[in-house]
Amino acid sequence: MMADQKPGDLSNPAHVLPDSIRQAVAAAAVEPISSLDNLTTELASDSDLHDAFEAQLSRSLAQRLDNDTDYKSDRFPNTEEYYHKSEK
Repeated sequence: MMADQKPGDLSNPAHVLPDSIRQAVAAAAVEPISSLDNLTTELASDSDLHDAFEAQLSRSLAQRLDNDTDYKSDRFPNTEEYYHKSEK
């Protein structure tokens, strides 16, 4: 079900993380210790978590590009430019 949804603007962790956690909590049918609103508010304001999210996203992208045999850099110049920019 989550695979059918577009991820949105991944460059804005303050929006992506709370939305993703809301979806994960709903899919797992669990309740946070405090409240879902409190959890998402904390996620939206945690700059260390945002930095970790962006770093993990970059690592995941690099791994995917390195291992995906369907990826052709000449077909996706913007991705290639971003990928090489993040390696520096």
